[in-house]
Amino acid sequence: MRAGANDEEFRKNSDSPSDIHGIYKGQQYGGISTPAEFPYVFIFTSEAGEAYGYNDGYGADDTFWYTGEGQEGDMRMSNGNRAIREHKNTNKRVLLFESVESGAVRYVGNCEYITHHIEERPDKNGDLRNAIIFHLDVESFSNVEIQEPTEGYDSEQKPTLTAMDSEAKAVSPR
Repeated sequence: MRAGANDEEFRKNSDSPSDIHGIYKGQQYGGISTPAEFPYVFIFTSEAGEAYGYNDGYGADDTFWYTGEGQEGDMRMSNGNRAIREHKNTNKRVLLFESVESGAVRYVGNCEYITHHIEERPDKNGDLRNAIIFHLDVESFSNVEIQEPTEGYDSEQKPTLTAMDSEAKAVSPR
């Protein structure tokens, strides 16, 4: 993968989170990465997260329910969680990836924050805690250019999408 990769290139199963972090930077550990120099929030879902109380998937409202970050104690609306909630205000796109095989991820699509709720879920120690569950509208797009900024990220410039893809919303839970 390269900076400036389009949506089709992200769809290939050859990318790993470390490939993405190598180009775009951001937090390398955890399910939410917020690269400072790019207008993206990368979120990752995997069945392996279930051991830590993460259980992602489509809810009854047809939105993708994504568990926020934080492995111990109550989750807070800070860092990556705040980045998801505030992405429209900060002009960042939320891009969802799912684990498909050992070390590889598949690009699922662009997400829009709709709302969130709090529910009790176990943390990594098995203790119940308040977990943030985001409701995200997931749209798969074709020919969306993931661009590298020329001078730097401008939070006043709105990201644009060029063409919508009608793929089914098939994502396995983290």
